[in-house]
Amino acid sequence: MRRLLLLAALLAGCGDPSSPPPGFELRIVPESLTVEATLTATLDLAWVDATGQVIPLRGRRVQWFSSDESIVDVREGQVQALEVGQAEIVAVLDTAVARANITVAVRYVTVAAGDYTCGVTRQGSLYCWDDPDDAPDRMDGPSPFRSVSVGSAGTAGTQWWLPGAFPATHACAVDTTGSAHCWGANGYGQLGDGTTDDAPQPQRVTGSLVFETVTAGSNHSCGITVAGDAYCWGLNSLGELGIGQVDQDAHPAPELVVEGLRWTAITAGDGFTCGLTDTRRIYCWGDGRYGALGDGSSSGARSDPAMVVGDHSWSHLDAGPRQVCGIDVRQDLYCWGGDPAGTIAVVPTRRDLQYYYRSVSAGGGETDDFACAIATAGQTYCWGGAHGQSGLFERYRPARPWAFVALAAGALHACGLTDTGLVYCWGAGYGLEPKVLPYQLPEAGDQTSRSR
Repeated sequence: MRRLLLLAALLAGCGDPSSPPPGFELRIVPESLTVEATLTATLDLAWVDATGQVIPLRGRRVQWFSSDESIVDVREGQVQALEVGQAEIVAVLDTAVARANITVAVRYVTVAAGDYTCGVTRQGSLYCWDDPDDAPDRMDGPSPFRSVSVGSAGTAGTQWWLPGAFPATHACAVDTTGSAHCWGANGYGQLGDGTTDDAPQPQRVTGSLVFETVTAGSNHSCGITVAGDAYCWGLNSLGELGIGQVDQDAHPAPELVVEGLRWTAITAGDGFTCGLTDTRRIYCWGDGRYGALGDGSSSGARSDPAMVVGDHSWSHLDAGPRQVCGIDVRQDLYCWGGDPAGTIAVVPTRRDLQYYYRSVSAGGGETDDFACAIATAGQTYCWGGAHGQSGLFERYRPARPWAFVALAAGALHACGLTDTGLVYCWGAGYGLEPKVLPYQLPEAGDQTSRSR
């Protein structure tokens, strides 16, 4: 009681003290804080003793500094989170110094995986990363993005392109105005910007087309416009552009896919493409060596769309480098092409008789195919892969019912998106069990963020 009375008397006599009372030191409260990107937070300055006793301080002589103003800006204790990353906040009062650590995090609305991973945030920012322990890189763009697709480096067709040419990765995204943007390797014109120059940041796809969605394959890209037309650009040595011919020329601008079909979804693999029409049929074109065209053969190439075998009415599809998986309107799951056992399914083959599914994502490398799917009851299941992509989901026996709302299967890893905007990944570089990415903002009530 005497201690409290002494402190009260000190404050009453001096107002906000500018020098520390006996046993107190200057601190920023809180000393560690996570803020979602684009949002603000308030830091308080106080005298604090070893027992946790706090004397608030709102002196006007305080100077505030940020170690990285591109990540966090601070003015009179008000923090503005600008970019994903970490910064130290320093407050100086006369000769006393206090410090706090700020982490800027994001929440995602969509995620895509290939040789690396990208996500679009709730604010429309686009971030990409290839190391689970590093901060993601923010990609430039003229307006907010709404979707993204990441390719995996492939080999199909490159032997006919340029001697000594090595495949590399690219990615594409659509902004809120419907403009498509691509970046990365561009030796075959797969960025669609009218050149064959590589670009580290998104380049606008040439022309005036307004896209609903885009997809990045190994060395080509495709998109669907708001009118339902499909366009492709990039490498065409196996007919993967669907323009009715096979050639060795670069195609650095979108070209209309032949046959005049109306499309609702499109997905690109390693040297082939598949699309879903408004009549719920799937058509594929390009490299047929691994059965990915689903036309009953495992050889040759097609330069125009051909319907996948079977009287299926499809609702969803996704392609990996060598295989395609689709879900029909009855919510049955089928896959065709190169499969995890190294065999080839040349027509749609039902993968699982135990569950019904609502979405699927196919991934893998040239010889390491795998897939993940979300059942109608909400559980996530994965199969195949030799680098931990199946993780704790293997053999349809997940350790827990991970409640992901979307999946992204990459080359050697997979990621899941929760309904709260958190991204978890597993596989090469991440480990067998889903690992929440850093620089996100976990919520206490998030069922996937509990200790495991």
